[in-house]
Amino acid sequence: MNKYIVGLPEVPERKDLYEKLDSCFESGWWSNFGPIVTEFENELSSFFSVDPSHITTVANATLGLQLVLTALNLKKGKVILPSFTFLATACSVVQAGLTPVFVDIDSSLCLDPSLVLKCLENDSDIVAVIPVDVYGRSAHVDVFEEMRGRVKVIYDCAHSFGGISDPRGDARIYSFHATKIMGAGEGGAVVSHDPELISRVRSCSNFGLGTKFVGTNAKMSELNATLGVLNLRRFPEIRRKRKNVVQWYQDEFEELDGVQILLEDLSKVNGSYVPILFRSESELIKVIRTAEENGIQVKRYFHPLVSSMPAFERFSVFGTLSMSESISSKVGCFPIHSSYSREDICFISGVVKRSIL
Repeated sequence: MNKYIVGLPEVPERKDLYEKLDSCFESGWWSNFGPIVTEFENELSSFFSVDPSHITTVANATLGLQLVLTALNLKKGKVILPSFTFLATACSVVQAGLTPVFVDIDSSLCLDPSLVLKCLENDSDIVAVIPVDVYGRSAHVDVFEEMRGRVKVIYDCAHSFGGISDPRGDARIYSFHATKIMGAGEGGAVVSHDPELISRVRSCSNFGLGTKFVGTNAKMSELNATLGVLNLRRFPEIRRKRKNVVQWYQDEFEELDGVQILLEDLSKVNGSYVPILFRSESELIKVIRTAEENGIQVKRYFHPLVSSMPAFERFSVFGTLSMSESISSKVGCFPIHSSYSREDICFISGVVKRSIL
């Protein structure tokens, strides 16, 4: 079993969790918009500096994105998204009855806005664009904001909690999966400038009761909200420590010619991931094997591209995916956690260096 794993959960103290859960045992209230979910949503609204009417929790970010697409009443149409993302983004589009159109990324690792604009000019069936904050990075926000009114712009912020949190797009969806920097075991949140959209998403998460929409069960449980509340209160410290870990990685790899940590300066990232771009796919595969032998997990986020997966290869690609293919073939994500020390990162980097030098 690996000592260092990608996505090791950040968890509160066990005693704090048990103490917080006492109220659930006393009330018997474990779901259906309980008091701890309300508490979590209120604290999230403070974190994002929005009124509570502008946010709702959901069972997970995948369902959150699906329900936003449903609540926007887009009906049939096409949605632009990157192929360089986790397949959940595309799953949400298809489950909402819409059709994905895959567009390439640029050097920012996010959707190339020039290609998005060309796609919009060539296809009148496009109804929405989903930029993805890959590894917590945001890019071209001003350009995508200019597209609003022409199409809906929905940001997949699964990676970027605690990064840039400006009020952008028609909606933003955050993930609280156990592997995320702000985890609740499972869960997500939808944030929007439009409280009516949030109200519809909330109703859709409760089977669509009181609306014309066919909803589903996507409510967050009191157990997950408990983890969320406790971790949100710890989040500033978690983020600070993880940013230190990113800095240690940068220090260790800065002199490796042709090997690049794909992160902007620390003021613009949240410490969610440590993606490292190698010089070739064969070099990356060698690193993965050597790391595994030394108890270090390296994950290929995102490989293969979503558009090449059997469930999605029937959907169209606009132009080529040359940048996505190049990055996907050579990037690996390395372990990061608030508990890691400088010595841990020196050990990990030492294993990598010995495998490629």
